[in-house]
Amino acid sequence: MSKNFLKSNKIENNEPQKMGWWIEIRTANPSCTYYFGDFYSFTAAALAQYGYIQDLSEERAELVAVEIKQCQPKQLTIYENESKHFLDDRIYTTPDPRALFL
Repeated sequence: MSKNFLKSNKIENNEPQKMGWWIEIRTANPSCTYYFGDFYSFTAAALAQYGYIQDLSEERAELVAVEIKQCQPKQLTIYENESKHFLDDRIYTTPDPRALFL
């Protein structure tokens, strides 16, 4: 193999490619996983999550979990019987969103 081939496929500075931040909201009734994003930072996603939570609550969706992740979802809405696949999946725990509406 030539050195040019190896060099052209190498990620610059040996740093992993950065992915955007996404809000993953799982609901029951309907049993779905929704992705909202992408955001440039964890903080931007964390601040935006409450609007999406409120919208889904107004639609009477039952919230199960909310997570903020660096990933690249292949679909924005996944129904229960569909599988989730990511290029990468780093999970960062966020506070329970239901506490905001108590």
